[in-house]
Amino acid sequence: MSAIMIGQMKTKLRVLLCAIRYLIPNVYFNFHYLPIRQAWKMPIIFYKPHFGMLKGNVKINSTGGVKFGMIKMGFNSVALYSNNGILFQNAGGTITFNGTCHIGNNSAVAVGRKGKLEIGKNFTSTAGLKIACQHRVTIGDDVLCGWEVMMVDSDFHKVTFTDGRRSPDGYKPITVGNGCWIGFRSILMKGTSINEHCIVSSNSMCNKAYSDSYVLLAGQPAVIKKKGVYRDSHNDIINYPS
Repeated sequence: MSAIMIGQMKTKLRVLLCAIRYLIPNVYFNFHYLPIRQAWKMPIIFYKPHFGMLKGNVKINSTGGVKFGMIKMGFNSVALYSNNGILFQNAGGTITFNGTCHIGNNSAVAVGRKGKLEIGKNFTSTAGLKIACQHRVTIGDDVLCGWEVMMVDSDFHKVTFTDGRRSPDGYKPITVGNGCWIGFRSILMKGTSINEHCIVSSNSMCNKAYSDSYVLLAGQPAVIKKKGVYRDSHNDIINYPS
């Protein structure tokens, strides 16, 4: 038996044990949000869940159907961060998962009363992800987020000028294209739109539409630093010297 197969078996066993350990909140969440034909398979599994409001809707749109533990949230996969699970809150919006998803420990997902959060298939954020969706956040397929990435689609407040004018609405959608890699401690503000197969350098702040694909974005605010570059998810392992 190969090391990969052994690793996959250990992962499935770990998910199963966590599902049993947090049986009541996991069962409640799945049957609260999902139709029975999906809920009984327990496709959404939390580790150390901290639930706020559980209103609105949660949907799974997967062409391959649903399976046990395909969406995992709060699992401790990075030892550098506290093993405190995940905060999850839906104040009345809609959250849509389009396939497998892994949101790691020390993360928080909060969707507002009118928020619409959509996450594509094969989404991975290993630790510290923070999403505050009051309007609309759309994440494509095969997106990887580094540690402590934050996405916020609202200013939450307006500004008043001394001449009586007020700032615009204070919210705009966030869109992340397929195959993007968002570096650790990056912030995506309202109005951010990133095309397919882009890399956002660590500690960057994005706040506008970037029309190019296969580019490296960096800075505060982020600008294009390199072109013709992307993360190849099938060949991105670093081999360190002995």
